[in-house]
Amino acid sequence: MSLSSAPTLPEVDEFEYTELEQAKSILVKPPRVAASPINLECKYTQTVELPNTSPTRRNAMVLGEVVGIHISDEILTDGMVDLSKFRPIARLGYMDYCTVDNVFTMFFPDKT
Repeated sequence: MSLSSAPTLPEVDEFEYTELEQAKSILVKPPRVAASPINLECKYTQTVELPNTSPTRRNAMVLGEVVGIHISDEILTDGMVDLSKFRPIARLGYMDYCTVDNVFTMFFPDKT
């Protein structure tokens, strides 16, 4: 995950750079990461330029529309994604990350 965020040149193949195995996508041209238990196929929507203080680096957010979802059966329980079965990693900011270790349900309040 960290290697794929490196500021490489556009012609660098990130799959080769990270040594990750590819899986063919169904609805979009770019491949997906084979080892990932969940993959989203997305169509490009827009790029939003964000404030930046570095004259040599771009700071942009790329947005897309999800058009396909792939979920491994191994992480499902009763047809629902079971986060405790694969403990996803989340980026918190700076150089900090975390894994999901405690999952609980909290229902939305009823507005009636």
